[in-house]
Amino acid sequence: MRITSFNPVSFKTCWVVAWLLLITGPGYCDSAEEQQEERWFEAELEVNDSGFPASFIDSLRQAKNVSYRAALRAIPSSLYLRREKLVLTASWGPVTAGWAMLCATPDSADLTTDFAIKAVTNRFVSAFFRVRDYICSTIDARGLYPVFFQEHIREGRYADRRWALYDQANRTVYSNRKGSGTVSIKLFSQDFMSVLYYIRSRSLTPGDTFSVPCYVHGKNYDVFFRCGKRKEIDTKAGTFDCISVEPTLVGEGRNFSKKDKLILWLTDDDRHMPVYVKSKIKVGSVVGELIHYE
Repeated sequence: MRITSFNPVSFKTCWVVAWLLLITGPGYCDSAEEQQEERWFEAELEVNDSGFPASFIDSLRQAKNVSYRAALRAIPSSLYLRREKLVLTASWGPVTAGWAMLCATPDSADLTTDFAIKAVTNRFVSAFFRVRDYICSTIDARGLYPVFFQEHIREGRYADRRWALYDQANRTVYSNRKGSGTVSIKLFSQDFMSVLYYIRSRSLTPGDTFSVPCYVHGKNYDVFFRCGKRKEIDTKAGTFDCISVEPTLVGEGRNFSKKDKLILWLTDDDRHMPVYVKSKIKVGSVVGELIHYE
């Protein structure tokens, strides 16, 4: 896809936000960096993370005759029903635009995990273009594939609420997206949130390559991943032994050209926690850096 003007709901925007998650846009240098990093929890309170009510989601499943209780596969993982919160700054060059909060909230009774991102601009940027996004993928905790996906977008004057119901057994996605209400998918297709959760469950070794089928905004994509070198990465949250992972979209309608490059640095342990991400874009690069985790 050729990037022309900013589109708040473009696949490019969603992909970069989900992958740590950047907020691409203008930023500024705070006069007190420590104070700026402390403000993320204040902005987080302004994000409406209530999502669609459970009764609404259940009614969709009933109407489409979709069952998700029986696991279609089992993947041993240290992520299984683990609660987690990661906070990353989102920077464009030397300036900071905001934060991204990645939260995993397990439901042991339902055997699912909500893997969500809250993307927020900081106070200065919000004066020009305010972002308060909440995006959540409900994942089968045993098989690490999505069963429901929802987006609650508040970007500037734009607001939208979208959902996608995954019928993995019948390889179908139902959504409220105009023009793509019912789409056939490959088995175990991921969304752009759950795919990060899934690759974190894998054993990653330099030189490894693998592909993952994804469904995003009414279209199917194959995403290929290449594991690069190991390196020690310094962040404001600490120093971590990491391994790099580089995703590439291929096929017709791909959204990353050869000039675009995205590199993730994940901790080189069984958690593969994302601590640093760098995306080269047409006008420089955007960086996400871990500042807090629990």
